[in-house]
Amino acid sequence: MLDDDGAMALALDQARQAAALGEVPVGAVVLDAEGRLLATGHNRTILDRDPTAHAEVVALRAAARSLDNYRLSGARLYVTLEPCTMCLGAMFHARLADIVYGAPDPKTGACGGVIDLSDQPRLNHHARVRGGVQAQDCGDLLREFFRARRKAARAIPSSPSQDPSDMPKQKPAPAQPASRPAAAGEHTHLVCGDPDCGEHHVHEQPSGIYLISPSGAVADPAKLDLAMERLRAMGFRVAADRTALAVHERFAGTDKQRLASIQRALKQKHPVVMATRGGYGLSRLLPHIDWQAVADSGKTFIGQSDFTAFSLALLARTGAVSLAGPTAVFDFGGKKVDDLTQALFQETLSGELEILSFESPDADPVDARGILWGGNLAMVASLVGTPYLPDIQGGILFLEDVAEHPYRVERMLTQLWHAGVLAKQHAIVLGQFTDYRLAPHDGGYDMHSVVRWLRQTVRVPVVTGLPYGHVKVKATLPVGARVGIATEDGMAHLVLQEHTH
Repeated sequence: MLDDDGAMALALDQARQAAALGEVPVGAVVLDAEGRLLATGHNRTILDRDPTAHAEVVALRAAARSLDNYRLSGARLYVTLEPCTMCLGAMFHARLADIVYGAPDPKTGACGGVIDLSDQPRLNHHARVRGGVQAQDCGDLLREFFRARRKAARAIPSSPSQDPSDMPKQKPAPAQPASRPAAAGEHTHLVCGDPDCGEHHVHEQPSGIYLISPSGAVADPAKLDLAMERLRAMGFRVAADRTALAVHERFAGTDKQRLASIQRALKQKHPVVMATRGGYGLSRLLPHIDWQAVADSGKTFIGQSDFTAFSLALLARTGAVSLAGPTAVFDFGGKKVDDLTQALFQETLSGELEILSFESPDADPVDARGILWGGNLAMVASLVGTPYLPDIQGGILFLEDVAEHPYRVERMLTQLWHAGVLAKQHAIVLGQFTDYRLAPHDGGYDMHSVVRWLRQTVRVPVVTGLPYGHVKVKATLPVGARVGIATEDGMAHLVLQEHTH
């Protein structure tokens, strides 16, 4: 007789067997209605040269043979990864009563990851579906496996005609801890190194970065020089726009000069365009930027703070994805570069960062998928009522700010609430709100009060602790990409991308 933990532990053992054979580590277990073991299975797609030989199907076949009946009425299936549509269809045909999975799958999951077949009223059979059982252990096993596969792929030249079954069998590498906590959390990543995987075929760091100053003037040119040196030391070719150090009033040049720098960025050879700093100034430029040309350029734009206006306008006008992350001067031009910020930056650019995990002790329960969007709260609020604020339904909205008293933060959140923006989201993820000063007459009112008000008023799940903001330790986040967010046991997991079976 097995309970949830016992059954999933057995499924994890099956997944480890798959990994030892070079298969993607997914395992499954079928129990009868009383909790007795009927069958086990693990991925065998490569070994059997069978695209249907997913762990769940293998286990269902074995259970059906054990009972000498293709109907498994009342049975329960446990699997380490959210089932795909094929597997879920087989489970429905088998008339399972319960389906329990571990890690979510935002790429092919059919229990809510991509679609939710379990909630289709027209189907002639429905099963009770639960997710998140030992999700961390299930996800860790996958991450360790693909980390080892990536190392093997680097060492072995890939050939388009190479049979996957001829690939050397790789055992999972030991888990490598993050270099240090990200805002009291840690980051993990799940990477596919399979040369035959078209979706994740290459994980190479982009070769060059072009620096522009679309907002405030760079106060200390030496810091920009230092930032360029450090980026080169990281393996990038780096060039700065000719007006990157221009000064006009508080701005990095006139509006015309800053617009021209964006236009030049579209035509130059480097694939990544990074803002030197934030400040103020992009709001002036929004109506004059050719957003379709920006999207069509294929460049990856990255910045934060005032750059939020650029990222959200690009998303609103074209649907294109940009990055919220480091700026040259703030993150690479100071006394020291934060090692975790650098690692997250490089892993995101190379496509290696797949799950960002961080501590969120007071997080509301949530397991949702949606478009990741947001950035600096003041900039998001300033775009309300303009054509440059994306209309995101069911999104994951992340927010941060600096030097804003908690009542100002609440006032801007109130604006988004009154405008109907907050209620349309699946989750609100709060980053760091820093460098503000409370007054004696606040009487205990602080950011905790704001978060409490937000939860009571909006009734959308709120997750705190995101390592992002005007702080040294920050993640690099894809604005406009579809992601997953889940919380459990004081941790939050932002699923940026995930390769599955």
